[in-house]
Amino acid sequence: MNQSLFFATLLILSGCVPVTNTTSSTERTPKKKLLFQDRRYEQSIRSDILYPNRGFVQDVVQSSVVALQGETRLILEFDDVNADYQDYSARLIHCNADWSKSNLTDLEFSTGYNEYPIRTFDYSQGSKVPYTHYTFEVPKVKRPGNYLLVVYRETDGDDFVLSRRFVVFDSRVQVKPTIAVMTGAVGRFQNHQIEFEINYQGMQILNPYNDVKVVIRQNQRWDNAITSLAPTQVKEDRKTLVYRHFTRQNTFVAMNEFRFVDLRSTSFKGQNIARIEKDKTPMIAYAGIDKPRTNSVYSQYSDINGSYVIENNDPGADYLEEDYIFCHFSLDYAQISDPIYLIGAFNNWQLTSENRLEFDQDRKLYTASILLKQGYYNYQYFVPNGEPNPYYLEGAFFEAENDYDIIVYYRGPGEFTDRVIGYASFESRN
Repeated sequence: MNQSLFFATLLILSGCVPVTNTTSSTERTPKKKLLFQDRRYEQSIRSDILYPNRGFVQDVVQSSVVALQGETRLILEFDDVNADYQDYSARLIHCNADWSKSNLTDLEFSTGYNEYPIRTFDYSQGSKVPYTHYTFEVPKVKRPGNYLLVVYRETDGDDFVLSRRFVVFDSRVQVKPTIAVMTGAVGRFQNHQIEFEINYQGMQILNPYNDVKVVIRQNQRWDNAITSLAPTQVKEDRKTLVYRHFTRQNTFVAMNEFRFVDLRSTSFKGQNIARIEKDKTPMIAYAGIDKPRTNSVYSQYSDINGSYVIENNDPGADYLEEDYIFCHFSLDYAQISDPIYLIGAFNNWQLTSENRLEFDQDRKLYTASILLKQGYYNYQYFVPNGEPNPYYLEGAFFEAENDYDIIVYYRGPGEFTDRVIGYASFESRN
């Protein structure tokens, strides 16, 4: 599809004809369904990120998990390529361990009225694709647990445009994780086996098999998280729960180091960028042609485990001058019947029509064109029904470094919601 036509279609589909604050809710799109996921509900919403503000440069790639008693606040940032200002508000929803809505009322977890106007915004400056950039500091809560942050338009709580998950934990138990080589011959050197112990000296747990739930995540992802693990051993004298499974239910595909493109400059070509067409609106960047890594040997290099960083490295450029670019990706691979997707944190690891690759019969390549803001992006090629695993185009190596975290939930006798009583994050090479 012609790029200008594609972008025009994007604007039309997302309602990017300028919208004023006087537009009535009856003139908008049909009622949306809220999904308890990291989700954008309109195509004009871009580059959303939720991160803990600890005052460090690397905060933007950290997990949206904070301590209940800590001072760290979560920051939400997102763009709307509807260049005009929109009156957005946010609210919080307390959730159970399975991300179903809990039965807590707002007063039981919120420190104030659960409707927060988003008042911090800036307009882009000099970008070919105009946008409004919004920033919101997530308010503190009174109870630990899973939370869904929902952003909606004006006062219409059903006209939501964005939802993001986050976790607030109370350190009542200690989690001691380890990475082990998987037992058995099959997949032994392609997987990470997660083993851990939970020490609950600080609280009384009468029935750990029923009252405690754990979730293990790889690279901050919820889509492939491991849930429903029961302890393999309960040491009551030491108040310790042991999770040491030998049935592969506690293993992740180790994958490979992530591929990346560097779109931080339009003045010169970043790494893995073949060329940039600056005269187009939006600008167009062509990534180098990728090849499958199925039979390659492992090569260690630094990545950010699927995350992305918005940044403009052009001389003297301000962050509001970061532009949106159509980035062309190409994969040199013979056509197959299964769909192939390009995934990463930039699209919340979701499989959508935008990041599904199409086979170019003339070039004999798979291609995709994705609108990205200037920055540094990690990505991988993903085949949902791929064998032996969905990452077979990337290869899988035990040596590959991944981030992991373990979230511990507890629902005691007489309680009707899950609370988070422990949290641990760690790297596979440590």
